[in-house]
Parts: sequence; structure tokens; C-alpha cells
Amino acid sequence: MNRIPKLGEKWLELILPERRKDLLIGDFEEYFEKTTQERGRRVAVLLFWYQVLLSSPSFVYHSLQYKWLLFRHSLILAFRNLHRHLGHSALNLLGLALGISCFVILMLYVQEEKSYDKWHEKANRIHRVLDIRKVNDVGEESTSAPTPLAEAMLLDYPDQIEEAVRLFNFQAPTLALAYHSDNGTLRQFNEPNIYFADDAFFRVFDFNLIEGNPELALNGPNKIILSQEMAEKYFRQADPIGKTLRFEGEHDLIVSGVFSKIPANTHFKFDFLISFSTLDNPQVMRNRLRKSWVWNPSWTYLLLDEDVKPEVLEAQFPDFVQKHFPESRKDRVKLFLQPLTDIHLYSNLDYEMGPNGNIIYVYIFTTVAFFILLISYINFMNLSTARASTRAKEIGVRKVLGGKKIQLIGQLLNESIIANFIAVLISIPMVYFLLELIQVLIGKELILNINSLPIQPWETIAIFLGMCFVGGIYPAVFMSSFQPIQVIKNGRVNESLSMLSIRKWMVIGQFTLSIVLIIGTIVAARQFQYMRDRALGFDAERVVLLPSLRSPIMEHYHSFKTQLLDRPEIKSITTVEDVPGMKFQTGSYQIVEGEDAQQIPRLVVHEDFLQTMGIKLAAGRDYQNTFKQDAEESVIINETLAKLLGWTAEEAIGKSIGDETIVGVTEDFHFASLHHEMGPFILEKVSDNLDNLAFSARYIALRVEGGQIEQTLAYIENQWFSFVPETPFEFHLLNQTLKEQYTAEAMLGKLTGVFSILSIIIACMGLYGLSSFSAQRRIKEIGIRKVIGASMSNLTLLLSASFIKLVLIATLLAWPIAYFILDKWLEAFAYRVTLDAIPFLTAGILAFLIVIMTVSYQAIKTSKANPVESLRNE
Repeated sequence: MNRIPKLGEKWLELILPERRKDLLIGDFEEYFEKTTQERGRRVAVLLFWYQVLLSSPSFVYHSLQYKWLLFRHSLILAFRNLHRHLGHSALNLLGLALGISCFVILMLYVQEEKSYDKWHEKANRIHRVLDIRKVNDVGEESTSAPTPLAEAMLLDYPDQIEEAVRLFNFQAPTLALAYHSDNGTLRQFNEPNIYFADDAFFRVFDFNLIEGNPELALNGPNKIILSQEMAEKYFRQADPIGKTLRFEGEHDLIVSGVFSKIPANTHFKFDFLISFSTLDNPQVMRNRLRKSWVWNPSWTYLLLDEDVKPEVLEAQFPDFVQKHFPESRKDRVKLFLQPLTDIHLYSNLDYEMGPNGNIIYVYIFTTVAFFILLISYINFMNLSTARASTRAKEIGVRKVLGGKKIQLIGQLLNESIIANFIAVLISIPMVYFLLELIQVLIGKELILNINSLPIQPWETIAIFLGMCFVGGIYPAVFMSSFQPIQVIKNGRVNESLSMLSIRKWMVIGQFTLSIVLIIGTIVAARQFQYMRDRALGFDAERVVLLPSLRSPIMEHYHSFKTQLLDRPEIKSITTVEDVPGMKFQTGSYQIVEGEDAQQIPRLVVHEDFLQTMGIKLAAGRDYQNTFKQDAEESVIINETLAKLLGWTAEEAIGKSIGDETIVGVTEDFHFASLHHEMGPFILEKVSDNLDNLAFSARYIALRVEGGQIEQTLAYIENQWFSFVPETPFEFHLLNQTLKEQYTAEAMLGKLTGVFSILSIIIACMGLYGLSSFSAQRRIKEIGIRKVIGASMSNLTLLLSASFIKLVLIATLLAWPIAYFILDKWLEAFAYRVTLDAIPFLTAGILAFLIVIMTVSYQAIKTSKANPVESLRNE
């Protein structure tokens, strides 16, 4: 027998209506066979294709019309089924919508965190130079480098480095700017975000300069560019270009450009950029080692040539160190390249420009997002299969009338698509509402912008269809497998043990995830509270910090201090190089004679530091102005360093570290955040010379006791302006400053708290629906039990027992999972809470009570029903 062409046969199978497909293909085959015998195969093939092409439009039209009718019919059925069980449908859709909303918001946050600095066109070629200086794993891991390093690298590697950019800000908390308008108005402020930048800045980074020439804006000394916001702050509505800003009350800078608001997703945080060549003026630098290879104050970024691999360039850095660094630094300095796009999530080193994110938290929130989405889809599947008994006759009749299993699955998947689509529509206003709440909690703006999403429209559609398939395939396969005779005869489906087990395990799964989230929330809150409340070894309460680096106030420090001490509430005053409990420098010390010097954390302070900070002495004395040799010949160490050297606190007094004599030993205190362990530490005293004080004092610290602190602050401000009337006054409270360094942990606690509550709500919505269906299925049993004397408490326990067992199993599963995850997370903290039983028991009891309240309501409602209503037709 001669067969029609295979390609034509496949095409006909595709376009012919299902009910007439075999008949019509048979007609084509008969005609093809007849033509082949009478006129030959070649003519038969030509005539076959002529007939196929001629009839295809009609076949396609009728096929599409038929499929549209089927689709329209399935839509009507889907909406009819949703409307028939409106209460449960609403519960199902709301739970799904809430889960989708939570998922979208969390992934929006995750995407925001992962997008930092990736928007620069040349981001993949930009690297920051890291300056690691360690001896025996002690030292600093600096994100800034020596100032001359950039120029030296451009000269040494001209074929590998296209551009180099430095940023510099004296590592000062604030710098002063002032504007004297033509009408005599003075506007002056302490600005925290002023940096000096090389003229290659706009050739490397893609910040938007809206006024001025990017090539010239930072080319040449005494130029400054500023943000739109700062332009309005200083110049109001006037054109800022060409105007003069006075820097630190001495140096005039010409405004040469205005840039638009910098994106939130960048590790750079600047409001002003001053041309780097301005630093060539020795009055600006104030003899601050402009060409030093020892001091590393400049953040340095390299733009590599397109064909250069960073690891190849990095391999040449040891030779670079030997060539340029002084002899005393050659053995301890190592240079590395850090990709620009890694800085925000993978960098937590010394002298970061600002607080960075944490990739661990990104992983946590991604996991939470998928947990919540999974919980909501488990609900959807459970409620869909639980409702199967109400559709048993419908499925049975469809099968009897010839409905194929694949058609039933298609119909049920269509219903899943419709339900998901409605849930997505409901989730849109939910997302905007929850977004406002989350932004308030984390203090971070999250913009829901479709154009900024990292996926294409077709990918969005694919994800949506995938979600519909995942949520609908199990209920579809489950319901399409009903035996028609059984369901028509009984009017309901007798679920197999395996089907019941699957549903139970899904309930266990969603509550396991919810309980893990609750435990995580409790532990995160306890860890955050522990970090806030842990004894630091010094008294941070009522300590006031006045930013003083490069401030004119340091020219009057001794007089200013004397004047302030006349106020009885001010007990002591000192200067500090950094904020105690947050930051520290390292110094090179000859710990053991004859061995290499070691890098030891240290803080440069002035007299009365221990009294001001409330640090207790274990032995010896504090620095005093009566001992003039303290600044050059004395050190104070902590107990840890004394023990490391094999001394008790008393034995250490009078011993030497290098050329300096130990005059005091303090009790151990936390000189850095609680992410770091307490280690050896040294306090050095700066001399009374005002130039030295100005060089080392980032802050003036005052201890205030008694009285109203607001009145004391007003007094301090008045005295400040009496000495430096043109310098803005600014202060910080040490205890608040220390708490702010744990912002990331606080945000983690708040977010996990909110989303664990939402996950429980979603799980309880599903549980309520399941308990409702369970009660409905057992309504006759309940009626009979009531007739024979069962009490309400017995009936409530009967209906609740199975769900309580599931939650107990979920609790037992959640405990080891939560312990493993949280133990790993807590390893990042040098000082951490103990994972005792309290958070685990609390989460289990809380989940148990929530389930009891959820299920008991439905159980009590059912047990109160009149048994006559359920048994009247028996």
C-alpha cells in the first residue's frame, strides 16, 4: 500500500478536528492510493499537497474555532466552580496571593542587593585595590591604599591598566563647607559625604553629570561638583556653576558641575567631589604625607584593558610591592584586586566607604521567599484536592461521556491557570501595601519598576505558567484518576491511603517551614538584643562625641576643654582617634626582642581617656598631663596582651614593649564590634602639641553626668561657637552610634519576623480550609455521635486531633533543621547567644496554639450544628 507523505500526515493530524481526524486522513489515503495506481506516485504526491494546501485554511479555522469553544467552555466551568464554593475559593486565592506578594517583595529586595554597581557600563573591568597588612594574622585588611599607588601602577602597567581613580576624604567623619551669597547670607554645614576624586572619575564610572563637562569638571585644582540636592541646599534656585564654596573656612572651590542623584544601588555615597589635584596645595593636606607609601588613605580603582585578566595582573603585585614600598613594609604588605560588583555583598573589610550588605542575608531572604511561596502552593494543592469530593460526580460523568484523562487534566490545569491569574491580580495591590510596610521597617527604598526587572517578558510568562503547572498538576492528576462507576454510585471519592498521606505530608511540610521561620525570628531577635545589651567593658552611656578631625576647634582644644570643664555636669574630656567599640587602627610593635615586629590593634587617645570611657584599670595608672614622657615613652595595654606576654596585670607594669614602658593595664573591653573577638590591644597617648592633636583626633569625647543632657549640649554648643563661630556644631551620642553598627542584624530580625508571621497566616488559611472540608465530609458522623450523646468537647477533639498530630510532627522535624541553619548563621558572630531550648519550645507552643485556635473554631461550629439537618435524608 502506498502511504501519504509523512510530513503531510503530521500536518493533518495537527489541524484536523479530533472527532473526524481518522475519517478524513483515511479519505486522503484512499484518494492517494487510487491516484498512485492510475497516474503514478509523483502526480499523486503533487495532487496530495495541492489538496492539503487548498483545504488547510478551512481545517485550521474550524480547528481553532472548536478549540476556542472548548477553551471558552472550560473558562465558564472554572469560574462556575470558583463561584459555587465562593468562601473556600476566596480563602484559597487570598492565601496564594499573599504568598506571591511576599515572594515578589523579598525577591525585589534580593535583586536590589545583587544589583549594586552592576549598572556601570565597564563594571566587569573595574577593580578596587586592597592593601592587606598582616603579621601572624594580626593587622588590617584595608580597602584603601597609599595615595601614590595609582600613578605608579599606571606607569608600571601601561598595557594592562587603562585608567586609575582615587577617592580620598581624610577618613574624617565630616568636613565643613560654606557659601557666602551676594546678599550676605551665610550657609554653612558639616558634610559627611565629601570626597576628592581624580579627573578620570567620569571616564571610569557612569554617574550622570547634568551640568558641566565630565572631562573638565575635575580637571585642575580647586574645583568641586555637587549633587542636585546639595545645589538646592546651598544655592537655592540660583545657577551653581561658577559659584564659590569655602572648604574648611580657608580654601575657595569653584563649582564646575552638578550631578543627578546617585542610584541607591552603589557602594559610593558622596554628595560632593573635589578635584584630586586640590590636594597638591600643602595647606589643604596640612603636611599629611601626600606621597607616603606607609599611610594608605586613598580608595583606588583600576579600569583594566579589555583583554586583561585580573588574576594575571594581580600575580605581578609582589614585585610591585618590592619596588615601591619602604623596606619596613615589604614583607607584610600584600595587594589584591577586588571586583567592583563584589564590594557590596562580599566585602566587610577595614575602612569601607560605608556599611555593606551581606551575601548570607541575601541567601536567607531568598530561602524565606521560596519557603513562603512553597507554603502558599501547598495550601493551593491541599485545598484543591480536598475539594475533589464535591466534584466527584462531575468527573465521573465526564469520563462516562468519553472524556479522556488528558482532557480532564487539561481542564483542571486551565482552572489552575485561572486561579493563579486571579491570585496574581489580587497580589498587585498587596505588593504595594506590603512594600510600604517593609520600607518603613528596613529604612530602604524598594522601587517596583517592571522595566528594571532582570527578566524578559517571555521569562515572566514562563515562570507564571510553571507556577500554574506546579500548583495544578497534582490536583489534576489526582482528580482525573477517579473511577467513574465508583464516584457516580457513591457520589464521593474514597481517597486512597497514599493520597491522604501526600496531603498530610504537605501540611507537615508547610508547618515545618513556618516553625523554622518562627524559630529563626526568635533567635535573630535574641542575638540582636544580646549585641545591643552585652557589657562592652566600658560605659557608653552619656558620652558625647564631637567630630573634630580637621576642625578649627582643635586650634583651641586646651582652652575649649578648660571652659567646658567649668560645667559641673561635664566630668572629663579626651580625644580619640576612632570610635571605641567600632573601629581601630593597627600599629607595629616589637613585642619580643629579636623577633619581627607585630601588628597590634591600637587606639591613639589623650589624657583622661579611661575616665571618660569608664574603662577600669586592672593595674597601673591612666595617662596624666603631669607625666610629660607619656606621649613618647609609655603605653597602656589590656589584660589579653599581658597574658599573651606571660604576665599578670601587676607584673606587666614597668615592662617594655619596644622602646615604650607599660604604665597601665586595663580590664579587657570591646574595642571593635561584637563581630570580632577581643584580642590584644594598646592605647597610645598623643602629645599635647596642637598639630599632633589635630592630626589624630577624629572626635572630642565628653562624659556628661547628672542634670539635663539637653541643657548641657546647649552649653557645649554655645562654647563651641564662642571659639569657632563659622564652624557648624555637630554631636553624636556614643551609645546610639554603637547601636547603629548593628543595623543589618536589626533589619534581618524585622524582616524575618514580618514574613514568619505572614507564613503562619498563609498556613493557617490553608488549615482552616482543610478543617472545613474535613468537617463537611464527616457531617453525618458528627450528627450520629451527637444523637448518641457525644459532648461538644469530645467532638472538637475528634475533629482537631488529626491536625494537632500533624503539627506536632512538623515541630519535631523543624527543630533539627532550624538548629542546623541557625548554628551556621551564628558562627559569623564572635559573641553569640546560646541555642538553648527556649526558642524551639516557644515556636512549637506558638504553632500549636495557633493551630488549636484555627481548627477549633471550625470544629466547634460543626459540633454545634443541629444533627437533624445532617441526618434528615438518611
